[in-house]
Amino acid sequence: MTRRKIAAMTFVAAFLFSAHAATFTVTLAWDTYPAPSKISGFNVYEYDSIAQTYTFIVAVPSPTATTVTLPAVAIGTHTYVITAYGPTGESAYSNQATATVPSPPLAPTNLKATVSLVQ
Repeated sequence: MTRRKIAAMTFVAAFLFSAHAATFTVTLAWDTYPAPSKISGFNVYEYDSIAQTYTFIVAVPSPTATTVTLPAVAIGTHTYVITAYGPTGESAYSNQATATVPSPPLAPTNLKATVSLVQ
């Protein structure tokens, strides 16, 4: 029986893998109130389906604002409302706006590796 002696065998597996997860933002837009002098700004709330209440997210301290961008929104469906606020208090909630942040694709399955001897 003949044995081959391999002085050095190097198996290099190079996987170019990007673990970069996408970051999503949600931009809310609304129509302004016709009398901005009565408004100091807007409050943004997100609906909490477990507690069944709205949770304050951010204040937009501009009476003429018509948009706000919410950074780093998690995967899933998010429901928002806004209110206007001013010297005399806070308005009722606006209508609801819903945004759905998509899930990443499913991971591949049944990955196999094969080693071959190169002579």
